[in-house]
Amino acid sequence: MVNRRRIKLAAAALLLGGALPLLPQAAPPQAAGSKGPGARTSGSHPPASHAPKGPAHPITLAQTREMFALMHFQSTMQTMLHQNLEQQRQRAPFIPSDVWQDFETSFAKVDFSQVFLPVYQKYLSEDDAAQALKFYRTPAGQDTLKVMPALMGEIGQASEQKGEEITRQVLERHRQEIETAEKKYQQSRMGSGAPQQK
Repeated sequence: MVNRRRIKLAAAALLLGGALPLLPQAAPPQAAGSKGPGARTSGSHPPASHAPKGPAHPITLAQTREMFALMHFQSTMQTMLHQNLEQQRQRAPFIPSDVWQDFETSFAKVDFSQVFLPVYQKYLSEDDAAQALKFYRTPAGQDTLKVMPALMGEIGQASEQKGEEITRQVLERHRQEIETAEKKYQQSRMGSGAPQQK
C-alpha cells in the first residue's frame, strides 16, 4: 500500500525547493548611497552556515506581500507547481487523481509571504526593502522581474553544461594519474584485508 503521507511530504519538499531560488534572484543591486539599517556592501554576505545577526529594522510583512505581488510570485508558484505535478503524475500514475488535486488546492491556500517573512527579515532591512520596491514599481523593474526566471533557468543550464565540459577535460588530462591511484588504492585495501569497492 502506498504511504500517501510520505508521498505528500516528499513532493512538498521538492516543490518548495524548486520555488525558493526564484525569490533572491529577482532582488536588484542596492541603490547607491543607501545606508539603511542592515545595509551590506557587495561581497560582504555572511556564509550560509553562519546565522546572520539581522537588521535592526527588518522588512515588514506588508513590504514582503507587496514585493511578492510585484514579483507575480503566486502565479509563478502555481505554474511551477502544476508543471512539477504533471511530471510526478507521469512517474507515479498509480496515485489517485484526488491526491494531485489535494496538492494544488493545499498549495493555493498557502500565504508564502508569511512563510518566508522570517527568512527575509534575517537579510533585508525595511530601508533596503523600500529601495527594492521602488525599483520593482518602475517599468524597468517589472521588465527585470518578468525575464528573471527564464534568465536564471538558462544560466543554470549553461553553468551545468560548462561544469560537465570542465569535468570531462580535467578527468581526461588526469586519466592515467587517476587510474594509477585507483589501482594503488585497491591494492592497499587488498593487503589490509578490507573488502574491495566495486
